[in-house]
Amino acid sequence: MVGWVEERNPTLTWEPYIGKEIKNNGYVAVLVKEAFRRGGLEADFQFDRWSRVVGLAKSGQVDGYFPEYFSESVKAYAVFSDPFPGGPIGFFKLKRKDISFNRLEDLKGLKIGTVKGYVNTKEFDAADYLNKDAVKDDLTNFKKLAAGRLDLVVADKFVGLNLIKKHMPDKAGQIEFMAKFLGRSTIVLFFLKLHFDNPFFTRYRWVPRMATRTTMAFLLLDDRVLRFCQICQTKVNKYKIK
Repeated sequence: MVGWVEERNPTLTWEPYIGKEIKNNGYVAVLVKEAFRRGGLEADFQFDRWSRVVGLAKSGQVDGYFPEYFSESVKAYAVFSDPFPGGPIGFFKLKRKDISFNRLEDLKGLKIGTVKGYVNTKEFDAADYLNKDAVKDDLTNFKKLAAGRLDLVVADKFVGLNLIKKHMPDKAGQIEFMAKFLGRSTIVLFFLKLHFDNPFFTRYRWVPRMATRTTMAFLLLDDRVLRFCQICQTKVNKYKIK
C-alpha cells in the first residue's frame, strides 16, 4: 500500500495492480503518477505493509494512502477518489473439492480464509455467521488452502492468481477461482481530512478524471472536495487487468 507525506506516497505491494518488481510499478502506479504530474506534483512511492500504512494515516503521519477499497468506515476520517478498476472478488478453492453456493448462507460450516483489516464486499464482511479465519496476508491464506487447512479463500481474482503463479507454481493446477463471485472491486485513493489545511491540498486543484473510455480530462475541484480519477479502458487493457 502507498501512503504519502506531501509528495511521498506509501503503498502496498499488491500485484498485479501495483508493486516494486513489476513493469512501471503496475497500472495503478502509472495512473497515480500521471495524476500527480498533471497536478504539478511528483509521486514518490514508499512501499510498506497495509496495516502499517493505515496506522500512519490514522495517526496523521501521512496525508493519504492507496490502493484501497472504499468502505463506509473511513468516511469519518478520510475522503476518497473516484474509483478505478480492480478485479472480481470471490472465492478460491481446491479443484478436487465440490463446493458451490447460491447464497452466502450456503457456506456455513466451511472455513474461509480472510486477511485482517481487508475490505471485501459489504455483504461478505457483514456475514458474521460465516467461519472466517483472518491472517496477516493473502499468501498465507493460499498456503493454508493448498495444505487443506482452509476450505475457501476470499480474494481479488487477479491478486490470487498472481500470488499462486509467483510463489506457488507447483500448486497452480490444484487451485481455482470459483465462477460465481461476490462482486467486482473498485480501487480508490484516500485523503485524510485532518490535513485539508495543508498547503499540499491548495496546490492540488487539478486532477485527472476519465471523460471517455479512451481519454482523460481535467476537472477543477472545490478546495474541500477531493476527487481523483478513473482509468480509461485502454490503460486497463494495456496492463492486462481485465
